[in-house]
Amino acid sequence: MAKKTKTKKNIKTVPEAENDSWIIKILGFLFAVGIILILIDGWSLREKDLFAPKWDSDISFLMQSMGYFLGLIGGSLMLLILLYPARKHLKRFHKMGPVKFWYRLHIIIGLSAPTMIILHANFLQARENRSISINDRWTFYAMLAVVVSGIVGRFFYRQVHGTLTQKHYSLDQMRKYMQDQKKIFDHHIHLTEKQMGLIDSFEDYLRKKTNFLVHLFSLPFIRLRANKMAKLLKKSIKQQLYTSDDAKKMTRREKNNLMRKYRHMIDSYFSVIRKVGNFAFYERLFSVWYLFHFPFYIVLIALAILHVVVVHGF
Repeated sequence: MAKKTKTKKNIKTVPEAENDSWIIKILGFLFAVGIILILIDGWSLREKDLFAPKWDSDISFLMQSMGYFLGLIGGSLMLLILLYPARKHLKRFHKMGPVKFWYRLHIIIGLSAPTMIILHANFLQARENRSISINDRWTFYAMLAVVVSGIVGRFFYRQVHGTLTQKHYSLDQMRKYMQDQKKIFDHHIHLTEKQMGLIDSFEDYLRKKTNFLVHLFSLPFIRLRANKMAKLLKKSIKQQLYTSDDAKKMTRREKNNLMRKYRHMIDSYFSVIRKVGNFAFYERLFSVWYLFHFPFYIVLIALAILHVVVVHGF
């Protein structure tokens, strides 16, 4: 049943996704929780209007209200968001550290700056002696559109750029990785014709999803089908393993450990197949998303500038 675990020299392993360290993950989780708690607390205090952005031309700039500075800092940070695309696309910025750092900073600013502005706007609740203008509403809604668009884009980005590694790979390269993984998989396990048929049937199922809308509505079913095929393959291999001649020479613990290894390989392979099958679909979605996200941002900046001009009475 089992072959030697040593891999052939001419077979390369599929590069795994570059995972963040556990410290980065914990910090990211704490940051997200902090943002949510701040918004919940701010919402509960919205009637008290603690962050009223009062501008008084009779007092010095540094003595203005906290709400005013929340809007000023939040708006300024929204401009700094441009540093990430500048670092990524403009040659003169290529020496400003790794792209990954600026991408993370882009996400941090993209969540913290809108949080400040939401508090500054008091969740768009009317204040005493001050109504909500049309410009206020449009600026607020434009900011929310940019934030939601960014969150959606983050998901598409992970599907395209972070499917196998943090580096962007073409579909042909990913297919080659899948074939390499298949060789490794078959090298470790003697796949019968029936077992190979389970893999081939799932690959054929994915190849038929060429229509964009059909693929869109098939996404949840693709995952379910992948899990079903993987389960059937595990069951078949387990039965074959425990009834083989080699199994008679192994202890129960050795058989369980070997089967655990096979389960991991099967799950990993079907995950690669599914991601490769969905790659072209998500790449197209990401391209369409990019056409809208940046224009949303430009509209937001234009409305924000108009808002500042109106508030200060320039």
